[in-house]
Amino acid sequence: MSEGALLRGASGMPGSIGHLRAATMRGRVCSCGGRDHIEAFASGPGIERSFAERTGSVVPLREVARRAREGDRVAADVIAAAADELGASLAPVIATVDPGTVLLGGGVSELGAALVEPLTEGLRACLRPPFAEVRIEIARAGTDAALRGAAWLAAQTRAAIAERTAASSRPSAPLS
Repeated sequence: MSEGALLRGASGMPGSIGHLRAATMRGRVCSCGGRDHIEAFASGPGIERSFAERTGSVVPLREVARRAREGDRVAADVIAAAADELGASLAPVIATVDPGTVLLGGGVSELGAALVEPLTEGLRACLRPPFAEVRIEIARAGTDAALRGAAWLAAQTRAAIAERTAASSRPSAPLS
C-alpha cells in the first residue's frame, strides 16, 4: 500500500518476498520447488522443519511458539534464526521501497513478538536511519491475511469489469 492505494505491480504480486533467495544457502527445497527461498526457512512450515531438524520432534508452529514463550532455548533459537533469514532478505527491500511499516501475515503471525522482536532488532542493527525506523507488525488479519487480500482483490476486479461492461454498453453521444 502506498498513500492508501494498493500497489499491484506488473505481476500482481508486489511485496511477496517469500520466494527471494535466503542469505543462507543450505539447499532446502521451498514449497514452490525452488531452493533456499526465504519461505523455506521463515514460514510456518519452514520454522517447523528447522525445529524438527534440531530436536527430532515434529510439532506444529503453535507448539514451537509455546515452547519458546516458556523458555525452550531451541525453540527460541529456531525462531530467532528465521528472523535473521527474513531480516537479511528484507533489509534491502526496505532500503529500496522505504515502507513505513512491514506487515507479517500467514502462519508466522502466530509467533507474534517471538518473531517481531528479533526481526526488528536485527533490522535496526543492519539498517541506517531513516530505514532502521521501519515498524514491523503482525497483520490484523493474521493467518488469514493473504486469503482476505485475495478476496478483496477479486471483488475489486469484478467491480472494475462490471463498470467497463456497463460503460461499453451505454449509447455513445451523437456527433454534432
